[in-house]
Amino acid sequence: MKKFIIILILIYTNLFSQSDTGVYNVSFTSNFDSSLVYIDSVFIGYTPLNNYELERGNYFIEIKRGIDNRDWDIQEKEYLLDLVCDTVLSANFKFYYFINSSPANSLVFYDNIILGETPLRYFTENKLFGYLILKKENYEDFKLELQENKFELFGVLENKNSKILSEEIIYNKKTSFKSPRNYTVIGLLSAALISTGYSAYRTKTVSNQLYDNYNLTGNQHDLDRSNQQNIFFYISLGLMQAALGGLIYFLFIK
Repeated sequence: MKKFIIILILIYTNLFSQSDTGVYNVSFTSNFDSSLVYIDSVFIGYTPLNNYELERGNYFIEIKRGIDNRDWDIQEKEYLLDLVCDTVLSANFKFYYFINSSPANSLVFYDNIILGETPLRYFTENKLFGYLILKKENYEDFKLELQENKFELFGVLENKNSKILSEEIIYNKKTSFKSPRNYTVIGLLSAALISTGYSAYRTKTVSNQLYDNYNLTGNQHDLDRSNQQNIFFYISLGLMQAALGGLIYFLFIK
């Protein structure tokens, strides 16, 4: 019986020694994907990084979170790892927000609590939801919506004086035209203006040519036709002025 137990112990010890190769899987996670992972100051990849093989031993682990390598933005978690088995390292960083506005120095409110003035770098343990309110004297309040995975926010506040002036301009524009313009009549008058203008130009040109012929030949018929074209010219000119007056009326007065 003792020999049997010793044999089992030897078999188990042999199997264990064969399975324990001294190489283990280490996984790295964080609440912000694409955080940088360093082992003994050597960059090895971004989170989530799964089943990275390391031999048994001691390691200095760094997980960093930042944008564009800005110093104020970088957060870092450090671990002294004595690796003896498969391990998972998880880094939880603060949520940070960069809030800016035009104009600057606007107050930033969240749930009726002042967080600070723009430009604002705000760190928090908990993610913000809903919206921020930007406030500044003589400016309209601006509601800044908080979006998923967007931590750089910018708002443009509207000057109250500019808004009043804009409303006055719109009001005056509306009262200048008491009724909608009749585009059918405007189109007909525009066509009449063009056609009568051309008619006046054409009849005057023909009249001048006939009068020049009369001066050269003394032909009475040319003079009569010249006078007739001259009459048509004055009629066309009068109609053109009437069309112009009607166009002005329907565009700017009615």
